[in-house]
Amino acid sequence: MILSKGIRLPWNGHDMPHAALDLLRGCNIVCDGCYNARPPHVKPLAQLRDEVDQLLRLRRLQTLTFTGGEPSLHPALLDIARYVKSKKLRLGMLTNGLLLNETLAGKLAEVGMDIILLHIQSGQQRPDLPTHPSEDQLRALRAAKARLVTQRGMEVGLTGIAYPGRSEEIRCLLDETMESPDLSFLLLCRRCNLNKFLGIRGDIGTRMVAQVQTQASLETMMASEMPEDPFNAAIAEYGLRPFAYIGSSRDPEHPMWISFFCVAVSNGTGRARWYGVRPSWLDRGLMAMMRRIHGHYVFFFKSSRAMCRMRLGLSALSNLRNSRLWRVIVDSFRPGVVVREKHVVIEQSPELMPDGEVVYCRECPDATLVNGKLLPPCLADRAEEMTSCVRVP
Repeated sequence: MILSKGIRLPWNGHDMPHAALDLLRGCNIVCDGCYNARPPHVKPLAQLRDEVDQLLRLRRLQTLTFTGGEPSLHPALLDIARYVKSKKLRLGMLTNGLLLNETLAGKLAEVGMDIILLHIQSGQQRPDLPTHPSEDQLRALRAAKARLVTQRGMEVGLTGIAYPGRSEEIRCLLDETMESPDLSFLLLCRRCNLNKFLGIRGDIGTRMVAQVQTQASLETMMASEMPEDPFNAAIAEYGLRPFAYIGSSRDPEHPMWISFFCVAVSNGTGRARWYGVRPSWLDRGLMAMMRRIHGHYVFFFKSSRAMCRMRLGLSALSNLRNSRLWRVIVDSFRPGVVVREKHVVIEQSPELMPDGEVVYCRECPDATLVNGKLLPPCLADRAEEMTSCVRVP
């Protein structure tokens, strides 16, 4: 548990600014932590357009993110992207990057893709890496794919899963995100054995309940999960403090979705300097102002050097004696440097209570549609109406 929580985000019910559009099942690699449990299938374009419209009725969206399966495998990927952009939304895509080349990156930029999140990590079986890749090989592949994206004017980030016995990977991903002149976002999730969630009833707007498991069965499945919190130590090393959070479905003050925000300055020859921005009354005011002006809260916006300097300047007003902050501000004005906002988000795993109650991130900012109901994407294949086609190892 991260103790200093930051601002509790006012994203409730209809005011949630983000959702995920689940395009398909099926993938071109194999991941240890994959939450997909249904056989491969592709949603037709008409259904996806209808789901976009449904999501817009359920939420005041500012951003929509393509998920799957592997979204780049969908034959109508560009068509559905055009439809989303016709609704004046920001658009993201979570991908393993295997098919991401110059041609696809160019086409995605042309249709208005705003941000691409790359999942390239150990524990994957993929043809562009050896069976047991080194950290240098992983980092080189991520850097090459990230550069493809930023060269075409899109934002790029990474996603990573914390596995038992592999917590050092979290530090490597954090270090890479902070040092890279291209990366602006890092999404971290904790490995969870999702086979304990079966026959889920309800949705995120009500109470979600799963089939009650025996204690012996639960203990067996939880043995494969990470016993300690994999994030606290790594986050503390970088001096980051939570900027904002969303509570749990059971307790709005229990953080399950936590964001960190900093500004990094790099020149490509040495280690970057960064400063973790702390929330203030001004940030609360900005959130309310954007909601009033645009009719929705902001989930994603494209960073700029001017915006970064403004953020640092506002922080300096309340931290006049912070020498690290002033060094970052001075560096941001040096010629040839790259100034970039860095956002780190930690998503805690859903929990199963003894009575079958499912505890998850309140209102789930990444929720997706399952037969007209909003469910967390990690649990979508465990819904009661999907249980008959779920593959359980």
